Amino acid sequence: MHYCKQLLNLFLLITFTVALSSCDDRSPVGFDDSTDLPSLPNLNQMFMETGLFSGNNASNQLSELQKIVSADQIPDFSTGAPSELSEGLRSLHQYGKLTYQSVLEQDADPYQDADPYTLATMLVMMFDRAHFVNLSYIDFFTFNVVPSQVEISDDEYFWGFVSEDPETEETFEINVTASVSGDNVDWSIIASADLEEGGFEEQQVIEGTSSFDGTAGEWSIMLDLPEEDFGYTSTFSWEYDDENLKTLDIVSNITETETGFFEDVAGSYELDNDDASISDGQIDSQDFEDEEDFGEIDITRLFNVSWDVVEGFGAISIDGVDLCWDDTMTAVDC
Repeated sequence: MHYCKQLLNLFLLITFTVALSSCDDRSPVGFDDSTDLPSLPNLNQMFMETGLFSGNNASNQLSELQKIVSADQIPDFSTGAPSELSEGLRSLHQYGKLTYQSVLEQDADPYQDADPYTLATMLVMMFDRAHFVNLSYIDFFTFNVVPSQVEISDDEYFWGFVSEDPETEETFEINVTASVSGDNVDWSIIASADLEEGGFEEQQVIEGTSSFDGTAGEWSIMLDLPEEDFGYTSTFSWEYDDENLKTLDIVSNITETETGFFEDVAGSYELDNDDASISDGQIDSQDFEDEEDFGEIDITRLFNVSWDVVEGFGAISIDGVDLCWDDTMTAVDC
């Protein structure tokens, strides 16, 4: 999908990133202990327990995408030749293109109308995909935030980066600002890109508030690319402990008017010991057009789905219908 192509196009220049020189009253300060600085959300912990539905969940996608960015599977970014990166872009693009069709293809058994596990798989993995896209955007726009490169003015912390392709002279600029007040941190990320494709004028792409240690917060992501007829907005809040993502709320919208693609995702994820759930979920997408796998059930209606992350059984309620499956993923009476 094009929204992931836009994200991955931006990855091209980030490898050329250097610290942006500052002309204001901020001064660079080195820190031996990064706990003295406000923490960004820890992406390595912000994953839902969706392995029951697919081994290719958001956690695996993000780690694989990051591997590919730095691996030999694509040409060396340092060549600065966009033509040599097209194959790499297509490879990267696949990791952001998880749709329920790919999930269905992983199963050898034919699917029946309103099969509860299949229906839950589709909705949970599309919710997980929305979370993956959020994490991917955050990862990109904070990719080069290094504590030792911080500049400080009173209670404001600043990281600035500029990237340039030496061959095309395309540029990309990111400014990350964290304003600390007590145990709370207000974040602002402003970016601009002068690119042949997918470029955009300076705009605030992320804003939000989090705890000082990054374990809880609410961020909004906004990216508007008028020349590409593309828009992406997402607000999500999270809370996790030392081991698990405990709660996650998402409301996101993606539109690409040129192709007619759209996707709206909303819902609240919660993990309580081995019990995981998505409540008040709702997904509407171009992917659902002409979808007939689930009979008379309107799959764009509000849904609740719960599952045991260890045993594998679960239940889904949607469009006034309650459906359950057992630990073999077989439909059973609720």
